[in-house]
Amino acid sequence: MLDGCRYVRTPGGPAVRAVHRPGAAAGSDGDGGAQGAVARTHQGRGRIRPVKRRLIFLIGYRGAGKTTVARLLAEKFGWSWLDADAVLEERAGKSIRQIFADDGEAAFRDLESAILGELCTLENHVFATGGGVVLREENRVCLKQGVVVWLRASADVLWQRMQQDITTAERRPNLGQGGLAEIEELLRAREPLYEACSDVTVDVEKRAAGDAADAIRSAILSPVGTAENSPAL
Repeated sequence: MLDGCRYVRTPGGPAVRAVHRPGAAAGSDGDGGAQGAVARTHQGRGRIRPVKRRLIFLIGYRGAGKTTVARLLAEKFGWSWLDADAVLEERAGKSIRQIFADDGEAAFRDLESAILGELCTLENHVFATGGGVVLREENRVCLKQGVVVWLRASADVLWQRMQQDITTAERRPNLGQGGLAEIEELLRAREPLYEACSDVTVDVEKRAAGDAADAIRSAILSPVGTAENSPAL
């Protein structure tokens, strides 16, 4: 334990800093409700999907706030959290932008899939995933070992947020035309996959990160059929 945090060593990889709530023992249930976490599907038909592991995966486009929400949500459950892209960059020893430049997108996606497979073996974790993690079927299958939450926002809002975050431009490559046009292009391809993969959808257009974390917690812990467990919170 160091400064209220602990370091998690993923199988075959380096130790990665993960926030852990002080006083929450490994394997504890935090507020007591996460043990049997299940979530209503986004279709809203009232069915539940039991999960294999006590894991929560946040998916969505970059700029949706996945890293911040993951940290806050982990604190609520007394779990640890990891940013999958940060794990990947530490493993590769360079930024995602540089991986794309040096090795190409296919090599990046291979590493992304390998790391996701390792993360899926952990327990009591919230993960912020990369925006394109849903592109591969093997990744979507892996994500389904836990509860999958889509943080949804429009292209306009995502673009505004990304312009305010200089680290995004420094670390992330352009995958299309760049700017708003690129976001619109990629969202058209990815949104159907986000929707199909997610158990819970939370609109983060006008929602602060703390409110989003509260909404996710309510959706996961609430009995099926209650208002808090609606398909788009």
